[in-house]
Amino acid sequence: MKQDKQISRRTLLAVSAGVLAPLVLPSGVVGALGRPGANSRVRVALIGCGRRGAEILSHLGSRVVAVCDVDKRRFEAVADMAGRARRYADYRRVLEDRDLDGVIIATPDHWHAVQACHAMEAGKDVYLETPVCLSLGDAARLVSTADDCGAVVYTGKEAHWSRGAPQALDTNKQFPDSGVTRISCWGSDNRRGGDAGFTGAVPDGLNWDRWLGPAPWQRYNPALLDGNARFLLALGGGELASQGSQVFYAVLDALKMERLGVVRVTARGTPPLVGLYDAPQTMRVEYDWVGQQVAMVWQQRKMAAEDCRYGARLRSDGKVTALTPVLSGDRPEATARRRPLAESLRYWLDAMVLRPDTGFDLRRAASAAVLAALGNIAYRTGRPVTWDSARGKFLNDPAADRLIAPPTRAV
Repeated sequence: MKQDKQISRRTLLAVSAGVLAPLVLPSGVVGALGRPGANSRVRVALIGCGRRGAEILSHLGSRVVAVCDVDKRRFEAVADMAGRARRYADYRRVLEDRDLDGVIIATPDHWHAVQACHAMEAGKDVYLETPVCLSLGDAARLVSTADDCGAVVYTGKEAHWSRGAPQALDTNKQFPDSGVTRISCWGSDNRRGGDAGFTGAVPDGLNWDRWLGPAPWQRYNPALLDGNARFLLALGGGELASQGSQVFYAVLDALKMERLGVVRVTARGTPPLVGLYDAPQTMRVEYDWVGQQVAMVWQQRKMAAEDCRYGARLRSDGKVTALTPVLSGDRPEATARRRPLAESLRYWLDAMVLRPDTGFDLRRAASAAVLAALGNIAYRTGRPVTWDSARGKFLNDPAADRLIAPPTRAV
């Protein structure tokens, strides 16, 4: 359902004090999840029927007219919610369906960028889970493909972000004039474990080759399923990519940072000594913007004073602004996920009707993914690297340049 009508970013989303405000849209356009509206006519497919996919299905119901997964067992798990939705084992067949307006990509992280670009090139709008990509090359490709195709792309949000007082930043000014000089970010440790010696057979119903897709070949291991692939650096970026992409998005939004500029990145971590997973258990990444009096630190070790698994603090002249996901209830992680997910899906569905410019969201999500990728590159090289975002390459570092677009398998 493509329309030529364009509205501004402000009309679609209002961002106030770091918390997404309700949509301001013409009467009759907004169809809240479960109530009819213009977006009720939108037909979408869900690619990836795991835990996150099932959660998305619970919100969208009959709007999802097709589901896709390389593991047939997943279909059984979502059968009640999927109803009469068509079932596919190959996302490429989904993209050939001309009745679809958009696709939701809730596959493992290593598939996100490839499937999103293919979907946009097939004329589909995209709801893309984060991290939106794992490599610097894929970040550039995502943004350019969205621009070339005119696709409405919106990225998944785990939680609302609140800004505590006193304010350390001037919200009326953009980076680097916002007054912030130091940013402290934190996230959870990477998981340890996984049986590196597993030699069991691929279970019936799972197409392991298609599950791997563009990633380097790995022998089947059940320890890589259910979101755990992120802890193997060949398939993911650890919590730096997963939680970090959420935190960095909030930081970039708070600073109104449109371009990353030139940033020097240093990383160190503690690699696990046993098990399948090789993402460093603890990690510290330092980001220093060249020519600016701004530095940021990402630390994967829960700070004693923190109540949240991940977040950030912005500091300036003795003042501190905390950026933390809004969590409530006895099980913070569970209650935080549902409301932001429902609202993000609704924003995307409405945007598919009104055709606003949603490029700001993807660009910011891609920049957040770039920061995470830079940290992992600095960790892998074992030395500082300096990234020039305008040139799209590292400064005087051919070895690091080879990591911009790691080799992938054909899909």
